[in-house]
Amino acid sequence: MDDAAVAEALGDGRLGGAALDVFTREPLDASSPYQDLPNVIVTPHFAAGAMADYWTPLSARCSRICAGSKRGQTVAERRRQAKQNAET
Repeated sequence: MDDAAVAEALGDGRLGGAALDVFTREPLDASSPYQDLPNVIVTPHFAAGAMADYWTPLSARCSRICAGSKRGQTVAERRRQAKQNAET
């Protein structure tokens, strides 16, 4: 996987979101662009056993990503809309 290309596509809205637990370099470095993208869920490679309650935070994160989006609306469009709303 080309991490730079995937991170760029996630950042500019060509990809709406991703849940990732396998990376080119593991463990994932804290400076990875995936760590700061609001539309990415990053889990350890052994995600299912990583937390006693795995699904609750995952579900909450997915809900935050999808909140307020219209069907077919890209992340970039949602970001522009949120920025416009904040400015008014």
